[in-house]
Amino acid sequence: GKAKLADEKTAEELTGFPPGGVCPFALKEQIPVVLDKSLLRYPYTYAAAGTPHSAVAVTVEQLLEITGGKLLELS
Repeated sequence: GKAKLADEKTAEELTGFPPGGVCPFALKEQIPVVLDKSLLRYPYTYAAAGTPHSAVAVTVEQLLEITGGKLLELS
């Protein structure tokens, strides 16, 4: 099937984070993480860190290692 974003209420219920603050490596429940291959063109990506006003710089490789995520072509 085609990937889609969860609505705000569902995202917060599943992750424990408010919209705009969903941290991909401190999730309340085990949720599959998928990263777009287009992120590889940047030396760092900025992952939300729990609030809509905080972020942490990580490489795509670090993010994949931390989350156990998958790299796919989404765009």
